Amino acid sequence: MMFVPSRVLVRAVSALAALAAVLVLGMGCGDDDGGDEGDSEARQEFIAQADRICGEGDAEIDAAGQKFSSRRPNDVAGLVSMIIVPGQREQLEELKRLEPPEGDEEAWSEFLDTYEQGVDQLEDAPGQVTNGEAFNTILEARNIARDYGLEACARGASA
Repeated sequence: MMFVPSRVLVRAVSALAALAAVLVLGMGCGDDDGGDEGDSEARQEFIAQADRICGEGDAEIDAAGQKFSSRRPNDVAGLVSMIIVPGQREQLEELKRLEPPEGDEEAWSEFLDTYEQGVDQLEDAPGQVTNGEAFNTILEARNIARDYGLEACARGASA
């Protein structure tokens, strides 16, 4: 028998991907003073590290989410509370250990704070994985990440 995910599960997985993206990509709304600080080698290395954390974390969340969903196809709350939130928290902790390039501290802090707020909200209201306050906060974090130049973090998991 082949597993066919429900629309709710597909939306939850898509939202999970968005959440993961928010985690990693939210680093950046740094001020541009006209210098080439935005393209610095340190920033590019930092972006690569953050995107690696997001990409690897998202892959783990995707794999665990697919396995979970094959056994419990309509348990969106379970997917969120048992797979998505813990996976996002792990990513967040890894991202917090990164030291942003000089001048990017405020933007990185804004991303991390917004991302953590979204994960907290999602934990409190798992049904908001596809809409609501948690979803909107996660999208905001993804936009911060995208603006900074992150890619994997902006995409998120697709579990």
